[in-house]
Amino acid sequence: MPPCGTAVLIFSATTGQWHSPPPDILLSCADTDDAAEEIVSAEVIRRLIARIDDLPPQCRQVMRLSYVNGWDNESVADRLGLSVNTVRAQKMRGKMLLKLHFCKNLLCL
Repeated sequence: MPPCGTAVLIFSATTGQWHSPPPDILLSCADTDDAAEEIVSAEVIRRLIARIDDLPPQCRQVMRLSYVNGWDNESVADRLGLSVNTVRAQKMRGKMLLKLHFCKNLLCL
């Protein structure tokens, strides 16, 4: 079990989607304030991952590899057969689309 405050996501190979764990796993933290904060963090991450899954295909791949998997631009470019500049452009596009979605839905960050 990761320590409190650590965001946890579960990847389903069957669906190819990221999911947050059941809430009862998150409630195992001793401090209820930490548990509540962890639940909110997990929900925000869950919503971000869900929106990343709705991005255009190339943008989605770049965003997943960059932000979900933590790869650098060069590694993403090599994996997808793109230039580093294309990776940067797709990351900017993805962030813009995510920001537009969340601001439109009153969750401006």
